[in-house]
Amino acid sequence: MSGASSARYAVPLRCYLHPNARAVTSCAVCHRPICSDCLVVVRGRRLCTHHAEAELEGGEIKETPGGRGVPLSVAAVLSVTNGSLAALGGFLLIIIGLLQPTTSSDILKSSFEPFLKNFADVLLFPAGEALVAGFIVFMLGCIDVATAAFIWRRSKVGAVVSVFASITGVIMTGIYLELLALAGPYALAWIALGFVKIGSVVLGWKRLL
Repeated sequence: MSGASSARYAVPLRCYLHPNARAVTSCAVCHRPICSDCLVVVRGRRLCTHHAEAELEGGEIKETPGGRGVPLSVAAVLSVTNGSLAALGGFLLIIIGLLQPTTSSDILKSSFEPFLKNFADVLLFPAGEALVAGFIVFMLGCIDVATAAFIWRRSKVGAVVSVFASITGVIMTGIYLELLALAGPYALAWIALGFVKIGSVVLGWKRLL
């Protein structure tokens, strides 16, 4: 297929302020696509209305560094890794909570112990507690995985939500300390990766849009 044909069928960029409008350029400050209605030329620079107003009012505006950078790339990868770990752990806790009241603990223990030795000890706790903790951890994991795509696109909102999920995970560990401690390295890895991810977001904060 020729270059002209590829361009013909390419999906056009949309204005970040007006999703239904086709973008004609990008803002020189935030690098986001803007349509003709949002384009304002100030001192020879093409700006979106937000940054144009800031410059015309005399406020100092700092240009967002181009590209995602290593810290945000690491944060996005860790969101998937950490979220998947949490979702898996939460799912196992849910299964334990659902099956424990109707199934012999010895049967469950023998089933889990060969490949998840630490999770087998969770059977020592009431099923309801394991079920609640598992559901919350599972949801936090799903949220963390979902925010990875937004961090990859340098979304500040996505980064904040991802950090919130990690902080909530730490609070969860405090609330269900003894229960999650039985999960051993799984819980430890979840918390450790969460802190590394938060640090990566902080290092790459200036690159977020």
